Amino acid sequence: MKLPSKRMKKMTPKQFARWRKRMGLTQDQAAKLLGLKHRSSICHIEKGNQSIPASLAMCCRMLQEQAP
Repeated sequence: MKLPSKRMKKMTPKQFARWRKRMGLTQDQAAKLLGLKHRSSICHIEKGNQSIPASLAMCCRMLQEQAP
């Protein structure tokens, strides 16, 4: 798999929340799917209290591409 040459834009908390809702996931389901230990991590990300690591944003984008 070839990685894109351009840097990906950072995902904002609003974009992350929209992604989760478009995927039809609860905060608990999103946490489990993304390998996070607690639902509160999703809550902190959506409120903007915790930054979104590039690896997490990449996982979100890949999961969205694979969604039916």
